Parts: sequence; structure tokens; C-alpha cells
Amino acid sequence: MKRNLLGCIYTYFLFGLGVVANAQGEKFKLTGVIENYWLAQGNGHTAGVRDIANWTSIEGRVSPRLRFVVGEFEIMGRQLLDESFVEIGSDAQQWRVGRFRSAFGHSDWSELWYSGFPRQPLMRSLSLGSGLVLNRLDTGVDWHGGSGATQYQVGLIDARARSWEPLPMRFNHLVGRVQFYKGSWIVGLNTLLETEQVGTGQNRVFGLDWRWTAPHIQTRGELFFGRTSKAHASGYYFDIFYHPPKLTRTTVLARLEASSGTVSGTMFDPYSGTFVTTKQAGTAQLYTIGIKQILSKYFTAELSQAWGNGATPAQGRQGWAFQLMTSLHF
Repeated sequence: MKRNLLGCIYTYFLFGLGVVANAQGEKFKLTGVIENYWLAQGNGHTAGVRDIANWTSIEGRVSPRLRFVVGEFEIMGRQLLDESFVEIGSDAQQWRVGRFRSAFGHSDWSELWYSGFPRQPLMRSLSLGSGLVLNRLDTGVDWHGGSGATQYQVGLIDARARSWEPLPMRFNHLVGRVQFYKGSWIVGLNTLLETEQVGTGQNRVFGLDWRWTAPHIQTRGELFFGRTSKAHASGYYFDIFYHPPKLTRTTVLARLEASSGTVSGTMFDPYSGTFVTTKQAGTAQLYTIGIKQILSKYFTAELSQAWGNGATPAQGRQGWAFQLMTSLHF
């Protein structure tokens, strides 16, 4: 009851910002996007093409220093509240309050879903026990700022927020990131630390990510290692993207990745649509090649082939995969 009441108050507050802006004569602007992801894969888990994910996000720009975002996400029939927050600040620094994807590596929506790989990296969905994964939505407050070639992000969050919680019920983790720019390089250092149960094997996760860009080619990667009271795990991936000259809508891509750990718990694999129980996982390795083709501003097609070993979760992600993304902006 308490969560439902807070959710209603928060939702009314977000949309109320637009009403206030109009009343005060501000240039209020409302934009949004609706996307659908249709997946077919040849590993025995998919019969034909299925609607794997649907995403809707609306942004309200109340003033140059104030905006709000409200989103909804559905994956494999499971619905949840996506990023829904209020952001206050300027170009130099911003504060966010609400529900968001915390900055840890390549973690925002565009990095996860627009890369051209139908399957996301193994390490981002690897269970660390107690329901904690890197690819998740948090509730809380965070700050983004910095100057010159250095940017900082830090947040106090609930890393175990439920599917429809817009505001934190507790603050149990501290998340931080520092990012450096140097020529063609962007490098980030990340940390996730539990603030509860100090001294009893609390969560400690650290990461490094990078991106290097040159004409027609880009590489990026990410690695992490971490430990919780119930698990220890590590992983990495390395991506290469090649844009052939004169073929501006085509991207040829490849990925090398691995993840390992000892995990007691159950992990939901959205690509197979099943819950996988892992107790003593070995090192999962996966090799992927593929192509991404932008067909129009509404349609993007992605085709890939993956090879790997039999360790969880690589076993369920081998074979070919084809994904069609439809996108409507308004």
C-alpha cells in the first residue's frame, strides 16, 4: 500500500511539472519513443519469431534546467517500470531523483540495445546472488558533473528495487564512476559498494570500460570483478565495429566475451525465456560475429552467429540470432 501510494504521488508529480510549466509560460516540450524488438534464434529455444521486448519512454522538458522521464519496459512478457526520474541541473552538473540505470560501464539504453548485437553481453546478466546483476534498474538519487576531460557520477541507491517501485524504500548501495577523455579514447572506472551489513561479506563490485574510435572503426570493452556474501564473479567483453566506406547504414561487428563465478541462486535468461539455476558455474565463453543494417528511420535489422562452450549462461546463447527493431519517435 505504501509503495502504491508513493508511486501515484510520484507519477502525478512528474506530469504536474508540465502543467506548472505551461501556467508559468515556460517552453514546455514533450517527446517520446516507442520501440519493439522481435527476435528469432536457432538454438532450440525459439519457435519462429517472438516479441521479446517493448519499450516506451516519454521525456518532458519543463525548462533548460528541469526535465522528467517516465518509461515502461516489457521483456518476455514481464512488465516493469523503466527509467522514471526528475533531473535538475545545468550542462555542468545534474541531479536525478527516482528510478534509473546507474552508471556502471556501458549501461544506458543506447549502449545495451543499439549496438547491433541481438544478445547482450554475458557479464551484464550474470547473477551475483541475492538478485543482484549489473544490468538492472535502481531507485535513489545520483549526481553527474565534472569539468574538461574528466566526468564524475555518484549515487546513493536501492540496488534491489522491485519492478514498479519509482522511489527508494532504502539506500543500500553506493555507486560511483569517473570517466576520462583523451584523444580517441574514453576510459571509465566504476564501483558498486553495499552500505548495509558492513563486515559481513557485503557486495563489492569494480569495473573498467573503454572506447576507442577511428575512421570507419570503433572498439569498446568492459570488464568487472566482484564479490558478495553469496558469490564471487568476473567477466569481460571486447567489441569491434566496422563501418564500410560508402555504406553508412551498415555495421559489421564481432565480440569476444567470457564470464565466470561461483553463484548460488536462480538467474532469468530473457533470450531463452527460462530460469537457470547455477551453483558452481565454470567459465562461460562466447564468440559472436554479425551485421547491423539500418533499413529506415523506423526499422533496423541485426543478424549474428555465436559459438561458445557449454557453461552457463553461454550454452543457451549459441547459434544464429536475428532481431528486428522498430522505432517510432514523437
